[in-house]
Amino acid sequence: ATYSNHLLTECAKSADYVECGTCKMAVLASNLEDHQKSKDCQAALKPEEGSRCPLCFQQIPPWEDGWKAHLLDQKCPANPRTNQAQMPTQGPPATTTKK
Repeated sequence: ATYSNHLLTECAKSADYVECGTCKMAVLASNLEDHQKSKDCQAALKPEEGSRCPLCFQQIPPWEDGWKAHLLDQKCPANPRTNQAQMPTQGPPATTTKK
């Protein structure tokens, strides 16, 4: 299933989402009007043309190979899993010594 399909039908919060009539992506119902006015909302592509990433809205080459390249090779800039992996790890808190 696609991410949009998950948000619309499988997600525990699916009642909060609607499908945008223009781009066919799942959008929070409360954000639909702003979404449709934004540059991110563009006409849906035909499957053979590719698709748009629901996280960063970049056009992705068609089929599974396009998704793998976008998520694994190019590291989608809006993927929270990618961003979490890139966050620097913090060491233990600094300790102070009493004088």
